[in-house]
Amino acid sequence: MMERAVEELHTLAEDVEKQKNRIVEAVWRAIVGSETPKREDGELIIQGPYSPETRYYFRYKGKDAAILTIKEFMPGRISYFIQSEEITPWGVMEKLLEIERAGIIAGK
Repeated sequence: MMERAVEELHTLAEDVEKQKNRIVEAVWRAIVGSETPKREDGELIIQGPYSPETRYYFRYKGKDAAILTIKEFMPGRISYFIQSEEITPWGVMEKLLEIERAGIIAGK
């Protein structure tokens, strides 16, 4: 019984991490748009990666592009907030949908 509970918690933690990674990827894609950036074009600074609230600071081509805050308010439930003059929440959601569709097509 205890092993099953530990397995379920591990699976939940993996699912939350996947959700966070998809959101971070969507923000990055919204920032770069149709450009093909080089490694030196961007920087991502992560603050508090193992806490209930994590902040991601995106820099692109020498400019602060966005701040993404992800909060886990219940186990398995997250909310996120975007602060940016470069991108909109709607643009991020469109990119997130593209990522989700690509995952479905790829069978992930």
